[in-house]
Amino acid sequence: MRRNPRTWPIYSVNMRKSRIDPSPPYQRGLVWSRPKKQLFIDSILRDYDVPKLYLRRVADSDSPYEWEVVDGQQRLNAIWEFLEDGYPVSRDADPVDDHEIAGRLFNALDSVVQDRLHSYDLSVVELDESDDQERPGNRGDVHSSPERSAAQRRRKEKRHRRRHQGLCQGHCVSTPVA
Repeated sequence: MRRNPRTWPIYSVNMRKSRIDPSPPYQRGLVWSRPKKQLFIDSILRDYDVPKLYLRRVADSDSPYEWEVVDGQQRLNAIWEFLEDGYPVSRDADPVDDHEIAGRLFNALDSVVQDRLHSYDLSVVELDESDDQERPGNRGDVHSSPERSAAQRRRKEKRHRRRHQGLCQGHCVSTPVA
Protein backbone atom coordinates (compact mmCIF):
# COMPACT_ATOMS: atom_id res chain seq x y z
CA MET A 1 0.00 0.00 0.00
CA ARG A 2 1.36 3.39 -0.96
CA ARG A 3 0.71 6.38 1.25
CA ASN A 4 0.48 9.71 -0.52
CA PRO A 5 0.39 12.62 1.92
CA ARG A 6 -1.49 15.63 0.59
CA THR A 7 -2.79 18.95 1.82
CA TRP A 8 -6.35 19.80 0.86
CA PRO A 9 -8.00 23.05 1.88
CA ILE A 10 -11.48 22.55 3.29
CA TYR A 11 -12.89 24.21 0.18
CA SER A 12 -11.39 21.40 -1.95
CA VAL A 13 -12.62 18.71 0.43
CA ASN A 14 -16.10 20.16 0.17
CA MET A 15 -15.90 20.28 -3.64
CA ARG A 16 -14.93 16.56 -3.62
CA LYS A 17 -17.74 15.58 -1.24
CA SER A 18 -19.75 13.68 -3.86
CA ARG A 19 -16.66 11.63 -4.74
CA ILE A 20 -15.83 10.61 -1.13
CA ASP A 21 -17.67 7.69 0.48
CA PRO A 22 -17.89 8.64 4.17
CA SER A 23 -19.53 5.36 5.20
CA PRO A 24 -17.83 2.29 3.73
CA PRO A 25 -19.02 -1.00 5.32
CA TYR A 26 -16.20 -1.14 7.89
CA GLN A 27 -16.99 2.33 9.32
CA ARG A 28 -19.07 2.80 12.44
CA GLY A 29 -21.99 5.20 12.26
CA LEU A 30 -21.92 8.86 13.14
CA VAL A 31 -21.45 9.32 16.90
CA TRP A 32 -20.20 12.85 17.50
CA SER A 33 -22.48 15.06 19.55
CA ARG A 34 -23.21 18.64 18.54
CA PRO A 35 -20.81 20.05 21.22
CA LYS A 36 -18.01 17.82 19.92
CA LYS A 37 -18.61 19.01 16.33
CA GLN A 38 -18.71 22.63 17.53
CA LEU A 39 -15.41 22.19 19.37
CA PHE A 40 -13.84 20.69 16.24
CA ILE A 41 -14.99 23.62 14.06
CA ASP A 42 -13.78 26.07 16.71
CA SER A 43 -10.35 24.38 16.59
CA ILE A 44 -10.20 24.87 12.83
CA LEU A 45 -11.28 28.52 13.06
CA ARG A 46 -8.47 29.11 15.56
CA ASP A 47 -5.98 27.39 13.23
CA TYR A 48 -5.19 24.57 15.66
CA ASP A 49 -3.83 21.31 14.28
CA VAL A 50 -6.38 18.56 13.74
CA PRO A 51 -5.70 14.89 13.02
CA LYS A 52 -5.01 13.65 9.50
CA LEU A 53 -7.69 12.17 7.30
CA TYR A 54 -7.01 8.81 5.66
CA LEU A 55 -8.77 8.16 2.37
CA ARG A 56 -8.43 4.98 0.33
CA ARG A 57 -8.57 5.36 -3.43
CA VAL A 58 -11.43 3.21 -4.74
CA ALA A 59 -10.30 0.84 -7.48
CA ASP A 60 -13.81 -0.36 -8.38
CA SER A 61 -14.80 1.27 -11.67
CA ASP A 62 -18.50 0.63 -10.88
CA SER A 63 -18.32 2.73 -7.72
CA PRO A 64 -19.59 6.33 -7.85
CA TYR A 65 -16.79 7.24 -5.44
CA GLU A 66 -13.13 8.03 -6.01
CA TRP A 67 -12.19 7.69 -2.31
CA GLU A 68 -13.55 6.04 0.82
CA VAL A 69 -12.88 7.23 4.35
CA VAL A 70 -10.60 4.95 6.36
CA ASP A 71 -10.12 7.42 9.22
CA GLY A 72 -11.80 10.80 9.67
CA GLN A 73 -15.47 10.07 9.07
CA GLN A 74 -16.66 12.06 12.12
CA ARG A 75 -14.43 15.03 11.24
CA LEU A 76 -15.46 15.13 7.58
CA ASN A 77 -19.13 14.92 8.43
CA ALA A 78 -18.74 17.68 11.05
CA ILE A 79 -17.17 19.94 8.39
CA TRP A 80 -19.74 19.16 5.71
CA GLU A 81 -22.66 19.57 8.09
CA PHE A 82 -21.35 22.91 9.36
CA LEU A 83 -20.82 24.23 5.82
CA GLU A 84 -24.46 23.36 5.08
CA ASP A 85 -25.64 25.32 8.16
CA GLY A 86 -26.47 22.08 9.97
CA TYR A 87 -25.45 23.52 13.33
CA PRO A 88 -24.04 26.81 14.68
CA VAL A 89 -20.75 27.59 16.36
CA SER A 90 -21.06 27.18 20.12
CA ARG A 91 -22.90 30.06 21.84
CA ASP A 92 -19.98 30.61 24.21
CA ALA A 93 -17.27 30.75 21.53
CA ASP A 94 -14.84 33.64 21.77
CA PRO A 95 -14.36 35.92 18.76
CA VAL A 96 -11.84 34.95 16.08
CA ASP A 97 -9.61 37.85 15.06
CA ASP A 98 -12.18 40.30 16.47
CA HIS A 99 -15.02 38.68 14.49
CA GLU A 100 -17.99 37.40 16.46
CA ILE A 101 -18.71 33.73 15.78
CA ALA A 102 -20.73 32.65 18.84
CA GLY A 103 -24.01 30.96 17.95
CA ARG A 104 -23.64 31.62 14.22
CA LEU A 105 -24.26 29.28 11.34
CA PHE A 106 -21.61 29.16 8.63
CA ASN A 107 -23.53 31.41 6.25
CA ALA A 108 -24.04 34.01 9.01
CA LEU A 109 -20.29 34.30 9.69
CA ASP A 110 -18.34 37.28 8.42
CA SER A 111 -16.83 36.52 5.00
CA VAL A 112 -13.33 36.79 6.49
CA VAL A 113 -14.14 33.94 8.89
CA GLN A 114 -15.79 31.90 6.12
CA ASP A 115 -12.66 32.32 4.00
CA ARG A 116 -10.51 31.30 6.95
CA LEU A 117 -12.47 28.06 7.29
CA HIS A 118 -12.47 27.35 3.54
CA SER A 119 -8.72 27.89 3.28
CA TYR A 120 -7.78 25.79 6.33
CA ASP A 121 -5.44 23.03 5.14
CA LEU A 122 -6.36 19.50 6.13
CA SER A 123 -3.66 16.84 6.08
CA VAL A 124 -4.93 14.00 3.93
CA VAL A 125 -3.18 10.70 3.38
CA GLU A 126 -4.35 8.94 0.24
CA LEU A 127 -3.93 5.19 0.48
CA ASP A 128 -3.35 3.71 -2.94
CA GLU A 129 -3.51 -0.06 -3.15
CA SER A 130 -2.02 -2.18 -5.85
CA ASP A 131 -3.48 -5.38 -4.44
CA ASP A 132 -7.04 -5.80 -3.17
CA GLN A 133 -5.69 -8.08 -0.41
CA GLU A 134 -4.52 -4.92 1.34
CA ARG A 135 -8.00 -3.47 1.47
CA PRO A 136 -9.24 -2.38 4.90
CA GLY A 137 -11.04 -5.35 6.37
CA ASN A 138 -8.46 -7.83 5.07
CA ARG A 139 -5.44 -6.76 7.11
CA GLY A 140 -6.43 -6.66 10.76
CA ASP A 141 -6.23 -2.87 11.02
CA VAL A 142 -8.47 -0.65 13.19
CA HIS A 143 -11.37 -0.97 10.77
CA SER A 144 -10.67 -4.58 9.87
CA SER A 145 -13.84 -6.32 10.86
CA PRO A 146 -17.32 -4.89 10.89
CA GLU A 147 -18.20 -7.35 13.64
CA ARG A 148 -15.55 -5.88 15.98
CA SER A 149 -17.43 -4.98 19.09
CA ALA A 150 -17.92 -1.39 20.12
CA ALA A 151 -16.36 -2.24 23.49
CA GLN A 152 -13.10 -3.34 21.83
CA ARG A 153 -13.00 -0.14 19.79
CA ARG A 154 -13.63 2.03 22.87
CA ARG A 155 -10.85 0.27 24.80
CA LYS A 156 -8.40 0.93 21.97
CA GLU A 157 -9.48 4.59 21.74
CA LYS A 158 -9.07 5.00 25.54
CA ARG A 159 -5.54 3.56 25.41
CA HIS A 160 -4.67 5.90 22.55
CA ARG A 161 -6.02 8.96 24.40
CA ARG A 162 -4.17 8.02 27.62
CA ARG A 163 -0.94 7.53 25.68
CA HIS A 164 -1.22 10.93 24.00
CA GLN A 165 -2.74 12.84 26.93
CA GLY A 166 -0.89 16.07 27.59
CA LEU A 167 0.96 16.16 24.27
CA CYS A 168 -1.36 18.76 22.77
CA GLN A 169 -1.15 21.25 25.65
CA GLY A 170 -4.72 22.40 25.06
CA HIS A 171 -4.39 22.85 21.29
CA CYS A 172 -5.97 19.59 20.14
CA VAL A 173 -9.56 18.49 19.96
CA SER A 174 -9.91 15.95 22.72
CA THR A 175 -12.60 13.56 23.78
CA PRO A 176 -13.32 12.57 27.36
CA VAL A 177 -12.27 9.08 28.37
CA ALA A 178 -15.46 7.10 29.08
